[in-house]
Amino acid sequence: MTPQEDLQKAKGVVNGLLAQVAKVGATELFLTTEYPPAGRIDNKIVQLMKEPLAADSCRKMAQSICDERRWQVFLARSSVSFIFTSPSGRFRASLFMQQRRVGMVIRHLPGVMPTIDEAGLSEVIKPIVLADKGLIVIASPSGNGRTTTLAAALDHRNRFSQGHIVAIEEMIEFPQPHKQCIVTQREIGSDTPHMRAALSDAFHQAANAIFVSDVIDSDSLSLTMRHVEAGRLVVISVVAEDSVDAIRKLVELYPANKREEASLALSTTLAAVCAQQIATRQDGGALLVTEMLVGTHRVLRDVARGDLSGLKGCMESDQKFGMHTFNQRLFDFYESGVIDLNCALFFSDDRISLRFRLRTESSRYDAEGGEGGGEQESLMPKSDAILSV
Repeated sequence: MTPQEDLQKAKGVVNGLLAQVAKVGATELFLTTEYPPAGRIDNKIVQLMKEPLAADSCRKMAQSICDERRWQVFLARSSVSFIFTSPSGRFRASLFMQQRRVGMVIRHLPGVMPTIDEAGLSEVIKPIVLADKGLIVIASPSGNGRTTTLAAALDHRNRFSQGHIVAIEEMIEFPQPHKQCIVTQREIGSDTPHMRAALSDAFHQAANAIFVSDVIDSDSLSLTMRHVEAGRLVVISVVAEDSVDAIRKLVELYPANKREEASLALSTTLAAVCAQQIATRQDGGALLVTEMLVGTHRVLRDVARGDLSGLKGCMESDQKFGMHTFNQRLFDFYESGVIDLNCALFFSDDRISLRFRLRTESSRYDAEGGEGGGEQESLMPKSDAILSV
């Protein structure tokens, strides 16, 4: 068998596994040496074959889904990520070296982009994303749906406003058709050399709104805020634990001697921060838990001062503006039976406060054992089971 025939055979195996992933509703496919191919279904790792993969087979499977350019990038950098299409749909692949052997995680991209309502986002984001100007920040830890939320927000503006939207993305996971707006999507590495170049180009592209995935340097953030000051809406994503951490991370992109200036700039541009994490429902499904910080006078005053300690209190007390914390959402989901106690406590960013509110306000908490509940709160709920199909 020739090397090319070997690769074609390996590609056939990958396509078969991807078809199985799509059929059983898995979100990711894991291919790594000395472990059977596996998928993630409802936060459980499910083995899709009985036999573990040999190192040579895993390498061929990785090469089979790459074109020559991507494979050369992988060989040079020991990692590469990209979007590709198979007969079973669109997928995002992350190839990497581990212990001198090839591994990969392939994520199944949704065929239909969710709306803001379908994504489970707060209603308060709808009018903000239709505004003429302002900075909106989408924040979450890695793997908690920032890209989907960014796409849903873009789609909402695309459907309910008019103008030109420019999207600058690491990888285009959700192609956006033109609706009420003209949509320009630029992929870093393919359509533009880097984010800074694309943001600079956007000054000459008559953009009304700009959507940017994962801002990671001060130059990009400075250009972003210049666009807001020029009268545009800019929506960015950032890797962060919560709303307060998102603001802190943005300020800390700057050198220490420029952070006071960065805080002042954010205080004049920030419209809202939507933080999120994906929890596990009591029925085993996924649940988006959000936290919403709106740029009220009180919030922006604290941001300008660089004093972020009171922002959680603002979110808790100023609910008339649509603000809420993770704890408030988790309490509501627990009380309504959507999640169990272990899940509520695991995803809380302040377990002492949540425990206190449960103890004093929750009827379900007492009925289910109160202080005796939540013994496993330090563990990710329902995430460590390994099944076979």
